[in-house]
Amino acid sequence: MLTGWLRALAVPLGMPDDACAQWLAAVAVLASAGEGSVTAGEVRDAVFGAVDDEEADERADGWLADWTRFGAVVSAGAPAGGVLRITPLGRLLADSVTATLAPAPDEDAAAVVQRFITVPVRVAIRYLTGWLGARGMVAVAGELIDFAAAAMPYQRATAIDLAAELGPDAAAAWRQRAKLPGYGAYVREWLADQGEEVPDVPGDEAWMAAEMFALAVASLWSIL
Repeated sequence: MLTGWLRALAVPLGMPDDACAQWLAAVAVLASAGEGSVTAGEVRDAVFGAVDDEEADERADGWLADWTRFGAVVSAGAPAGGVLRITPLGRLLADSVTATLAPAPDEDAAAVVQRFITVPVRVAIRYLTGWLGARGMVAVAGELIDFAAAAMPYQRATAIDLAAELGPDAAAAWRQRAKLPGYGAYVREWLADQGEEVPDVPGDEAWMAAEMFALAVASLWSIL
């Protein structure tokens, strides 16, 4: 019975990538709330932030209705504000999804990138808390950047985007790799965006142009 309940709540996992990413973002709100409560607005914002489309609010409200119907959340007595208390069943849902997606502490960057290749980085990063905690921001950023060296363009873009999502706390990893050739153009671009001085490496502009072309071709092939 419990397995059936979880399967019913996880129906969005069979939806197209955008809807699935939005659902994962919504569940991440439950996971981050711990034993507390969430608001409808927080869930809508997370869904809209995952994939910006005109169906975001409607999907968020539909999932909230599902969670309420299945007993994952209950009204916290403030209907005007849409405050919902997370029940033990809601905690089970959040923990189950997190356990399925979250990488083990000993997984390498290649495995993590492949796992989240179709998930927006702002959603993926919500499920990396344990992995980050086991390694530290600088070490994780370094692993992701180093993986990018021999990765396919679409994998490299995901790895760099995940590293960038870690923010300035991981800046040391980027600085250590500021003189890398080729894909180091990504590193220098990130550092420049932070307002830091970067070495002038001839060929960066041409390399990035070729990379963008390769990504466009890969995207086209994924559609065909």
